[in-house]
Amino acid sequence: MAETDLSVIDGIVEQLGGSRDAVIPILQAIQEHYRYLPEAALAKVCEITDITPAAITGVSTFYDQFRHRPLGEHVIRVCHGTACHVKGAPLVTEALLDAARKLGIDIPALCFLPGHDPSTSCMVCVVKLAGSGRFVPSCATTAVDGMEVESETDEVRHLRRANLELLLSDHLGDCIGPCHEICPAKMNIPLMLPLRSAC
Repeated sequence: MAETDLSVIDGIVEQLGGSRDAVIPILQAIQEHYRYLPEAALAKVCEITDITPAAITGVSTFYDQFRHRPLGEHVIRVCHGTACHVKGAPLVTEALLDAARKLGIDIPALCFLPGHDPSTSCMVCVVKLAGSGRFVPSCATTAVDGMEVESETDEVRHLRRANLELLLSDHLGDCIGPCHEICPAKMNIPLMLPLRSAC
């Protein structure tokens, strides 16, 4: 992992001051520069100011505006304020899967059918909510303002693969395939597959 360039911290502190009252503006400036609050940058602030690690932790975890993890490439924001609500914000709120597809992010899905309620039965469209660490189906999870979603990490890909393997391990060819439909002998393919695997 690349080391964080801390040269900007001196300039931020010089501009905003190093007193304890400057903790919020300093954190805002750091986040504006890095797009999150790197641990090394916060430690540097503590070294060169009167701000304690406890003060930084208290403020940065209390306010939702501060992030301790880097943002993804795409940020989805949906306004749910009163004015937006009156103008139809609930109509814009959509599933993460739809929002991601509109941004050109490909999240695989097997059981999702546009225009129908999500069934969430395959869990192949699973994503991870960065804040809570929960894994959720993107086809049934509503996109909300400030939501941080991990859709292409090794952990998410591994879980998708495991879900797909579970689906396939329980699938013995119960579907009526084209070969069954056109077979002149009208063989019972679903019955034959388990017998064949037992041999």
